Amino acid sequence: MNDCAADQGDDIEPRAKTWRDFLNDPDPFLHELAREMRDTPANVHACRKYYSRHQETLQEKARMQAHICREQIAKLPEQEQGSVHERACLTQARYHASKRKKLTNKEWNLKGKRN
Repeated sequence: MNDCAADQGDDIEPRAKTWRDFLNDPDPFLHELAREMRDTPANVHACRKYYSRHQETLQEKARMQAHICREQIAKLPEQEQGSVHERACLTQARYHASKRKKLTNKEWNLKGKRN
């Protein structure tokens, strides 16, 4: 009879782990990953809710700002307009390069923590 009870105990599969199981994990990587998984849906929901409530206002502000910038640039001499455009392109290129670098660093950090 004891053998049957032991056999039945062996057949029970452990419960699958979820991110909640890792919130108190001693491994800082797993803990941080679980915390991020916990917080992300709430942050996304809050951003979507804010944007949906204020969508028209935000879009109108963006249109007005773009219109004002275009008018101010159009008032400049042609050489300065080219200079402004060149600076804007350089700024955008630096921004994209920094984003790529951050993403690369994040990927390397994640790979390093896994090993």
